Amino acid sequence: MAPNLLLKAGFVRGDYDSKETVTKCRTDFILQNVYFLVIKNDSTFKPMSAVNSKEERVFMIYKAIIEEFRDSYTNTIQNMTKRMQNVPLEFISQLLQTVSAELFCEGITWSKVIGFFVFVGELALQRITNDKSGDATKKIYECFCRHVKETLITWVEDNGGWEGLECLSLKNDSALKLDATSDLNPTKSSEQVWYKSFATGAFRVVGTLFQLASPHVQSYA
Repeated sequence: MAPNLLLKAGFVRGDYDSKETVTKCRTDFILQNVYFLVIKNDSTFKPMSAVNSKEERVFMIYKAIIEEFRDSYTNTIQNMTKRMQNVPLEFISQLLQTVSAELFCEGITWSKVIGFFVFVGELALQRITNDKSGDATKKIYECFCRHVKETLITWVEDNGGWEGLECLSLKNDSALKLDATSDLNPTKSSEQVWYKSFATGAFRVVGTLFQLASPHVQSYA
């Protein structure tokens, strides 16, 4: 289990009282801390402090979900990112656009957003292992951050903001089609529903990512 990033970042709970008026989790807070998590606490990149207990709580949800996804599918995604390790750093932005277009071609869901985050992390790890300068770490983060703000942020805002992930359920994830007798029926316990909902969504994400071996991606190599 990875260390508690929020505690490691030195958050001062005493500061929260004066900042609880912040009603939405900041995009930069989520993206910067997610990236720090998925690149496995790289020393050249720093997390951002939460401004209140809400941001801390919401990020802990992202952390748990990302770790669960990564535990199940890291090897699969690593095999794909290895095929892309020869893509020049200057083409990373185009590569992320191609990945995103494939991944979200049938619509955006929280499960796919998480899959994209983990993919970016594994892609970065392929580059930064021998990158002592930190240039690759920063370049990939800049491309990742810009892409999310340009292509995903409207959907995120329309689905409850970054804290909308708290409410991820069968009803919210349009990728899942269920009938009344299904084991995934929302009448089941929330814990069971959450696990199966995420696992199913994650499986579909991985299936979509497998398509990235197509020639128009490899042409960047």
